[in-house]
Amino acid sequence: MARKPPQSRTSRASREHPPVLQPQLSADQTATLEIYDTTLRDGAQAEDVSFSAEDKIRIAQKLDELGVHFIEGGWPGANPKDIEFFRMIKTIPLKHANVIAFGSTRKASNTVRKDPNL
Repeated sequence: MARKPPQSRTSRASREHPPVLQPQLSADQTATLEIYDTTLRDGAQAEDVSFSAEDKIRIAQKLDELGVHFIEGGWPGANPKDIEFFRMIKTIPLKHANVIAFGSTRKASNTVRKDPNL
């Protein structure tokens, strides 16, 4: 009985997802990648994690040192620690990062201009 030659194998994932296309850049162009970090808000949602305002400041400074472009600081008005963080971070010079606030995009009962948390 003759044996069949081995078949090439591809993973199911590689068959289901097309290959990533690489941008075609000329020699004088560079690709830009900006990082938006949510550690200070999303990271604090994990079980047994609670950042103080001072913790958030230290983390934001380290993220800035790493070259992160955008740091989501939390939701001002949602809790006293976030309010304190946003008050404190205004006094900290950051080299790379912009500090961003998380918030609702629309509330039926309130306009953006009248939202005290923004």
